[in-house]
Amino acid sequence: MKVIPIGTPNLKNVPASLRRLADMLENGEEPESMHAIVVAVDSFGKIRVYGYGEVGTRSHEVGTLQMAALKLATTDA
Repeated sequence: MKVIPIGTPNLKNVPASLRRLADMLENGEEPESMHAIVVAVDSFGKIRVYGYGEVGTRSHEVGTLQMAALKLATTDA
C-alpha cells in the first residue's frame, strides 16, 4: 500500500481533492480501486466514515482502516 498525494493546488479544498482523485482513477493514472473508505472530520469535529465499492464485511472495513493507519504511521511525509 502506498500513500498517494493528490496533486491539487490547495489540499485544504476537500471537494476539489476528491474530484482530482476520481479523475486520476477514471483516467488510469492510478490503478482501479475495488473499494474506498473515506474518513472525514466535519466542522463540528464529528468523524464521518464513507464506504464505496465492494467494501465487504465490517471486519474487512476495520482491517483496511488499520492497514491504512499503520501505513500512515510508517511512511515519511
